[in-house]
This record gives sequence, structure tokens and C-alpha cells, in this order.
Amino acid sequence: MRPGFRSLTAILAFAASGCLPSAETPAPDEELIRKLASDLSAEEFEVRERAFAQLKEIGEPAWAYLHQYADDESADLRWRVRKLADEFAVLLDEDAKKVPPLLKKLENDEDEMVRAEGLDGLLALGPGGIRLLKRHLSCADALPRMEITPERLSYPPGEAANVRAVVRNAGKGVYWRKAAEYLSLDSDFRPFGEPRPVKDSYGQRTAGGRREMVRRHGNEYYNPIRDWHPLPAGCVLVERVEPVGERTSGFTDLTSTFVRPRPGTITPRLPGSRDTVPLEVASALPIGEKLLGGVRVFCVPDPAKVARNPLLDCEWAFPKGKAGTAGERLEAEIRFSSTEKDKNVRLEAKLARYAWYAVLDDHQVPVKWGSWHSALLERGAGGLRKPEGEAIKDPEDAPRQVKPNQMVEWRLAVPLPEKPGMYSLLAFYEISEGKHGPGWYDPPDFVGEEQGGPDDRLCFGPLCAYVEGLQVSATQKQEERKTEKP
Repeated sequence: MRPGFRSLTAILAFAASGCLPSAETPAPDEELIRKLASDLSAEEFEVRERAFAQLKEIGEPAWAYLHQYADDESADLRWRVRKLADEFAVLLDEDAKKVPPLLKKLENDEDEMVRAEGLDGLLALGPGGIRLLKRHLSCADALPRMEITPERLSYPPGEAANVRAVVRNAGKGVYWRKAAEYLSLDSDFRPFGEPRPVKDSYGQRTAGGRREMVRRHGNEYYNPIRDWHPLPAGCVLVERVEPVGERTSGFTDLTSTFVRPRPGTITPRLPGSRDTVPLEVASALPIGEKLLGGVRVFCVPDPAKVARNPLLDCEWAFPKGKAGTAGERLEAEIRFSSTEKDKNVRLEAKLARYAWYAVLDDHQVPVKWGSWHSALLERGAGGLRKPEGEAIKDPEDAPRQVKPNQMVEWRLAVPLPEKPGMYSLLAFYEISEGKHGPGWYDPPDFVGEEQGGPDDRLCFGPLCAYVEGLQVSATQKQEERKTEKP
């Protein structure tokens, strides 16, 4: 124990109380403090005692006028000044020089024994070192922030996009994390259209629920700081890179969760003693607060790489033109025409619920999407149409068939983005043979033999329609805002 400590009891009492000088302490009387500092070296014992008691009552503001006497030739004056340093929980100039290397050791995340050396060294500085430790371990100046960024927002089916989740210390001080903290990355995939019913819950395919944890373990032995790891300002606390990929079109919502540590208490032993001192770690952080980050990535087929359907052609038509106003709806038609000369082509029931459209920006990222059914211009608008233009209405969601030289049509009111600009429009439908059955999707419902012929063809494979140059113009309010800007 270094000279100047009043007693081990005083150190423990200070650490237990946790009391620090109040931020509302009134401005000190400089003349009075100077006089009292001078009285500490008076010849009369009573004067020295009275000055000591008054300086102790004034507290830390008096230290600026006292630290110069810590190495005075007078043993009594040195003893009184160093005793006041312990009372104020401040560091002597000689001890303050030891702090930077000790903090560097304390913040060593690679070797826990080096951290322990830094902890012991600061404790050896007495109440001033304990006070510094309290502030340093509290995370008062730390600011953990969650960042989650995908490698790309849109990727084609069968490929993958890496998503990087990071917790970074954006504050000015050290962030202390518990060894058992973890970063999770959960995903939830949904198709652009309505999901197909599954055969049974056992065979249901899910894309969500992935969770990755980052944990650290160690041997059991005494080291009070071993379970806590420092993250200096600007550094990455934990990072997780997860590839996200789907074989079917849709979007994936990724959520990254990081649970801040609950405050803990370490009880290191004072150097040269079996007595311990309680120190709270991460006490300045909200208890159990979670950091959340989220991003949405899209699995969108590349129209140029989609194989042509051997039975049907698919195309867009725009009765009122390929342009609209931001935030409104654009009237459009999706048409299937048969390439068969003598056979009917059967379509799946509820096709309009599983088929989907998407309005894409210039980076091929969907900004609006949904099933065809969700955007039908009017119920029952789909039907068979002869070349002369006579439409044969079918009940909504009923199975359909396309005869030679006929065409199936869905009339949609496609919602347009709120931001004006140039966009593209994609319509897509696909169901593959062998992708249904027990433990997967329910078998598709095609037109029965009583409605069609036994030699009719079933429509499997992709159907894709893609147009570019969709002009979305600004609304009147948006134009007015533009003119108002200087």
C-alpha cells in the first residue's frame, strides 16, 4: 500500500459508497482556499488541523491549489496533501503519468492476464484509481450502434447476396461487453405473390429462423475482468456475414439483434490484500436494451435469362399508355397467348394469386409489388378472349384453359411509386413439375378432363413479361415543392 493511504478501511468505504463530487458544487472561494493551503504549513498544530478540516469540507475544487505541495520538503505537509488526495479521490501528478499505460493494458482484448494487470495497477493508485475505474467501466462514454448492410439489394434466384451485420462503438469511450453476448441474424422469406398452401406442416419449407451466435468461453480461474471485453471507440464489437439466397422469387426481411449487457459487478482484490472492492461494469447502459437492425433484400429473376415457355407467350399491354402519375395506379393488361396449334393448354386454378408483378427502379430493385389478384382492376376481369375481342368471363380463381388462337387476359390497376422517374415493369409466374406433392406444396389444380381433353397440355415452367420505360410523372404538389425551393 502506497504512502498517503489513510487506511484500507478508507479505501473500501470510498469504493462502497460510490460517491463522487457533486456536479452542482458552488464555485470555490479562491482567496479562502489559498489561505487554508498556506495554513497547512503553519507552525501551530491547531491551525494546521483547522485548515485541513476546512479543505476537506470544500472538497475536490481545492485540489487545484494543493497538488503542488504533494512533494513538499515538509513531511507533515506532504502527508496532509496526500491524505486530502485520497479524500477527494484524485490522482497525484506522479500517479497520473501511470494511467495511460495502465488503461492500455486494461483495454487489451487479446490477453485477459494483461487486462488483469491493468486492473491491479489502477487499483494500486488508491481512491483516485478506483474513481477512474468506475468511470471507465461504466460505459458512460460508449455508444454501441447496429449496422446491417447487404452486398446488393437484388439478386437472381439460385444466387446469394452476403449481408453484413456489425455492432460498432460510435462513442468516445470504451464499451465493455460480456463474453456471453451474441449477435443474431434472422431471416423471413415471403413470395411477391400469395404463398402456396403446403401439404403438411412437417414438410413446410421455411427460409427464416437462422441464428448465428458469437460467444467466448474460458477456463475457470480467478480473474475478475476475464468475462468482460473492451471495445475502444470506433472499433467493431462483433460482426456477422451471412449469405442470403433463394431459389424462388420474393423478398427476405433480415433482422439483426444484439442484446446489450446487463450491468455486472466485479470484485477484484486490492493489491497486497484479500479484501475486495466492488466495481460495476456497464452500469451507464440501459438494462437489457436490444440493438436492432433490419434490411430487406429481393430475389428477382433476370428477364433476359428466363427460359421461354414452350406453350404460352406472355406480354404486357397498356390500353391508356405506358405512363402515369406518382402514387396513383396505371391500367395494364397481362396476356397469355397459346403457341399450340391443335391442343388446349390448361392453367392452374388461382394462378392470379401466385403470379406476381413488380415495379423496378433503375437498379432492378422492386419498389412496388404484389400478386395479380391484389391488383385486379375489377373482380372477374380475367377471361378468355377470341381474336375478334369478345371476352368469355370465368369465375374468379377458377381453373382455365387456353385454346389455340385464343388469349387469356388479366386487367390490372398497378400501383405506381411515390417518387417520379423512369421504371420498368415485370410480370412473372412459375410452377415447376416435381415441386409439389407430399411434404411440399399441394398439387396444382388444373382443368379436369370433363372440361378439357385428355391430351391437353399442362402449363408448367416460367411465364415472364417485362417492359422498360415506364414514365412516372410528379404530382401537382411535388411540382409545387420544386418551384418553392430557392
